[in-house]
Amino acid sequence: MSKIPLSKDFSITANVISPAGTALDANGLMLTDNPLIPTGTVSTFGSAQEVADLLGTHSREYQAATLYFSGYDNATVLPAALLMSRLALEDASGWLLSGSLAGSHWRQ
Repeated sequence: MSKIPLSKDFSITANVISPAGTALDANGLMLTDNPLIPTGTVSTFGSAQEVADLLGTHSREYQAATLYFSGYDNATVLPAALLMSRLALEDASGWLLSGSLAGSHWRQ
């Protein structure tokens, strides 16, 4: 019985992935009860200064972001972004998210 060689139809390239993998981007998610972060959204910050610009330098979130963006001892990859979302621990006001209605035609 003859065999059909796979190399005729397929090109196979062997590759090895390191067991721990390599992080291209290190991103963390912080849950906060700060009302300046809208409920139901995820805000992205690229530095501790961006957090300070929105929440102030005395906020708990800024203090945590300062530690987060400095990385840990002997880190080979520093965090690229900090994702922050509001965790509403009590009732929160509703909000409306909309886009431009320019060019829309409404019948009356």
